[in-house]
Amino acid sequence: MTPSETKITLVRCPFINPLLPDIGLDSLAAFLRRQGRAVSAIDFNIEYTHHLGKDWKKDSHPPTPAQLNDKAREILANSGQDYAEIVSRILQSEPTVVGFSVWDCNTMVSLSVAEELKKIRKDIIIVFGGPECLPLRSGKTFANRDFIDFVVYGEGELTLNNLVESISRGASTFDIPGLLTKRDGKILDSGPGEIIQDLNELPFPDYTDYPLALYPDYKSLYVTFSRGCHCHCVYCSVPGTFKLRSRTAETVFADINFQLLTHPETNRFHFCDANLNSCWEELLKLSEMLISSDLQITWAGFFSVSPLLGGAYFDALARSGCRTIVVGIESASPKVMKKMGKTYSVEDAKRMIIAAHNAGIEIITNFIIASPWEEEEDFNMTLKFIEEMRPYINQIGSKSMFWIETYAPIFKEYADAKGPKYIKTGNNVMTFQSGQPECARIKRFDDFVGSLGYDI
Repeated sequence: MTPSETKITLVRCPFINPLLPDIGLDSLAAFLRRQGRAVSAIDFNIEYTHHLGKDWKKDSHPPTPAQLNDKAREILANSGQDYAEIVSRILQSEPTVVGFSVWDCNTMVSLSVAEELKKIRKDIIIVFGGPECLPLRSGKTFANRDFIDFVVYGEGELTLNNLVESISRGASTFDIPGLLTKRDGKILDSGPGEIIQDLNELPFPDYTDYPLALYPDYKSLYVTFSRGCHCHCVYCSVPGTFKLRSRTAETVFADINFQLLTHPETNRFHFCDANLNSCWEELLKLSEMLISSDLQITWAGFFSVSPLLGGAYFDALARSGCRTIVVGIESASPKVMKKMGKTYSVEDAKRMIIAAHNAGIEIITNFIIASPWEEEEDFNMTLKFIEEMRPYINQIGSKSMFWIETYAPIFKEYADAKGPKYIKTGNNVMTFQSGQPECARIKRFDDFVGSLGYDI
């Protein structure tokens, strides 16, 4: 079987927040096509959000993953008729391999569709990949399912390509790094997969299979500078799951130009990097290139606090089209910040926010409530910080209860925690149990920021 004869269908099932097309699946499709493989990609997620009878484009508050998971349960309760079309559409592509992009909030539908596919065509090779497929999340559980042939974990380009190559040649697949498989009733882990060391070698994401006009922010596309993060926040899984690498400003500029030529309606880009500070010098170069060009675009991205970024830096970003930055503050207690692994001061955070604001950039800040180290005094410091910075912070973004992901540096410290405060959720995440006093801080936080005029 030649590479072109091995047909690959990549699928994103409902339900995930449908704001923009998934850059991960689109990048994977582009990489496989460069290898000469026949690939089609279908985003059922965006199609089915329109089937719900709600105009997502006009909704200023898109649904949360929890709400989407509730919708999945409702659909599954209705005899499966709502996702039968997904199975039919996949079969129409006559695939050899079907790859599912699996997240926590679309796991239920992904499993149901995969199981039904296998019932109808036993020869189809079902592959699960995506964030939920890491071994310490749901990867091993997926691999134990009889209707799932392979689970790809970590970065999928090389692993999936090697898997498809082995399938095409009829060769053994058990020695391919980055796979979870089942043999003789046991789950086999072949170890971490290979990764692309130089991200500049990757092709640009290919969005051509997707109905971009259906997306709520249909004139926007994701773009990325880097994978990984230079920070080492103790609760975060990114450093433990991604090696830090970055593309050059020249490559990102070429990517933006490519997407504008392919999708001329695009006028805004969202950097989906975990932290744009990880490549702050290249970002400045890109800003200078955008300023010198005649491209009429705007952009946004995630930042951590850094004392290196001041007024001149944000002035350059603003002139290049930066309109919004999302800053992870998390806490304004020096004690809690230190415990979290933050390397900056509260004053650094204030200076950076004011500098970005003075450059004309919208500021959205994220916070984490009720960490193990947060006492009442620390919580009040965060509220005082928000009140003081009210003239400069445009919006409160994510505010979440503290949780510890399985790949976070401190997970093992809390994995065996006893007592009423901590529990394990289905995907091995530690969190406060409801009813604990710390949980009341979320409502108090909402009430406080609401009193300052922020939308909740």
